[in-house]
Amino acid sequence: TRSTTALDDLPIVAELRKLHREAGNKGKKAPRSSDEKKKWLEWSEYLEVISLLKSDLSDMIERYDTTLKLAEEGKEVESEEDETGSEKKRKESKSRATTKSLQVQRKDIATTFQQYLILSFFANVPDRQRTLRELELGRNFLRVDENDDDG
Repeated sequence: TRSTTALDDLPIVAELRKLHREAGNKGKKAPRSSDEKKKWLEWSEYLEVISLLKSDLSDMIERYDTTLKLAEEGKEVESEEDETGSEKKRKESKSRATTKSLQVQRKDIATTFQQYLILSFFANVPDRQRTLRELELGRNFLRVDENDDDG
């Protein structure tokens, strides 16, 4: 049933094929190298991960808002003062660092929010794949605040 090639006559090829077969057979019989129990989470642990991620996200947004507010207040104070050249350069440098910090924070928030949404979707798996595919923001995928009494 096996096709033959010109290389089948070479002893080294026959030996390599034999070693390959033996390694495959040993792999099939060998016990697993990792503990399967450590790979899986209990459902309550999974929900706790989602809850912790949501809490982290709220903290990140709060820190971002605080940093943004301080940066805006600093710019207002800056425009009112007379400054020397070195003070102006120092404040501009600080302003650039704050802007960079805000950009990094926004990226981190977006990444964490994406992870939170993905994990939350899997915690509430719809009955059909089609249901998930057809979600449209604003039509059948709506944000509802937990404090809302309407729904």
